[in-house]
Amino acid sequence: MFVVILTSLSIGFLPYIDNFAHVGGFVTGIFAGLLLMPTIHYGKWDKRKKLILMIISGPALVILIVFLTLTFYQNSGTCDWCKYINCLPGLPWCESKWALITTATSTNSTLVAWK
Repeated sequence: MFVVILTSLSIGFLPYIDNFAHVGGFVTGIFAGLLLMPTIHYGKWDKRKKLILMIISGPALVILIVFLTLTFYQNSGTCDWCKYINCLPGLPWCESKWALITTATSTNSTLVAWK
């Protein structure tokens, strides 16, 4: 499992591949998996533990989806470290990958211009 996770995140560091989608799918998949886990129980404690995880993961999944949707559509462009999720410094294609989007602020919104 760790090999698949590391491979998926490593692919995201290549040019034209968005690592935010990999990370978002991973986190959303964990919460959805906990919410929809099988109802096989191996005792009272196991039943309680699974029920607590399901109760926590439901609202957490809804909050995560709302937060990510709002963040996507109301991007303020103030995240300086976010570029390191998509590309590590020192890789030859990082400067061109980071320069794909330039933001220019207008009086009341952020405009995104693709080069």
